[in-house]
Amino acid sequence: MISFIDLFLSFMSGLGGAGVAVAGAWWFFSTAVKARLDKDLESHKAGLKSESDSEIERLKGSLQLAALEHQVRFSRLHEKRAEVIEEIYLMLLSVSESARAFVVRYDLHQPGQYEEFKKEHKRLLDFSDLVEKRQIYLPEGICASLNAYGQTIQRPLVEFGVFGAIVNPDLPPIAQPVITGVSRV
Repeated sequence: MISFIDLFLSFMSGLGGAGVAVAGAWWFFSTAVKARLDKDLESHKAGLKSESDSEIERLKGSLQLAALEHQVRFSRLHEKRAEVIEEIYLMLLSVSESARAFVVRYDLHQPGQYEEFKKEHKRLLDFSDLVEKRQIYLPEGICASLNAYGQTIQRPLVEFGVFGAIVNPDLPPIAQPVITGVSRV
């Protein structure tokens, strides 16, 4: 049986010098192709690196833009929250002071007292409505405290306006607990 090596050696000896020339040409061709492919590979790697670097920079820029938009959005939210707190605080002061003043100056014999009472009661209801409409900007506990405060002011004011004239037309005995109740709040 003839081995592959023997067959190859006999083929090469038959070719002689031409075989060496073909082998040399094959080696030269394969080396040139490999060099060309290596050069193309390096060029392709450099192109991919350049593209990836520019894409990374583009993504960094878009992330910075998104972060800035987020910051602006939340700064506006904080501004709105501050405006709501100011609005509620000013109305709270107004409601407290007007309820206290109503109780102090209440005179059964003075005309228009019932209209004054209705006006003060409406102011309290407006305060409750304001807290309810703006509660999205405030913590839940603060809203509960503001509602409780409004009810604390409203209860003595209503009792005073409704029962004050019936129980005591002169008002001093009933006026003192109401004034204390409104002042305490």
